[in-house]
Amino acid sequence: MTLSRWGAAVAAAAALLAGGCDTGGEANNAAEANGAAAAVEPGSGTVAVAIEADGDLGRIEEIARNAGLLELLGGTGPYTLFAPDDSAFAALGEGRAEELKGEALRPQAVALLRAHIVPGVVSRRDLEAALARGGTEPVEMRTMAGGMLTFTREGDAILVAGANGARARLVEETLVSNGAVQRVDALLVPAQAPEG
Repeated sequence: MTLSRWGAAVAAAAALLAGGCDTGGEANNAAEANGAAAAVEPGSGTVAVAIEADGDLGRIEEIARNAGLLELLGGTGPYTLFAPDDSAFAALGEGRAEELKGEALRPQAVALLRAHIVPGVVSRRDLEAALARGGTEPVEMRTMAGGMLTFTREGDAILVAGANGARARLVEETLVSNGAVQRVDALLVPAQAPEG
């Protein structure tokens, strides 16, 4: 089962994030596809404000700022960011996480962030409903980088896997005015070394 939504985005957002994003004509909000309303009313902040305010998302906030995407995440949206927490970046080693904030790895930082963003608002309740409807089938969503995220259940936990098999657990949800932040405990793609 595939759920995705291409929300109305500002021209800058479309130019920066839409490259490679193929909704395949499946432009449905996850809540609409599930026939369910959002479980919690969104807050008045934005995705950018939410990651700036969350003490466990300092690395992703710094990388988004240095990659030039923090302003975008404060814009119209809607976006859902599957945001790796600081411990996910710590697993890379301090030097590698710092390199992702620099100009030399800016293209890799942008690619990493795009691989963790899906268009539209995806709440935990939406994922739970889609997984329940699918029975034992996983739920897939296309990222802004064009890759797929695959969602499954393991007991009460919701797991998300990147196309390369990297897996993370959804840890915490923050619904905001322009989308959602789903905190996860691991990176969903590898942080690539610079080419050349």
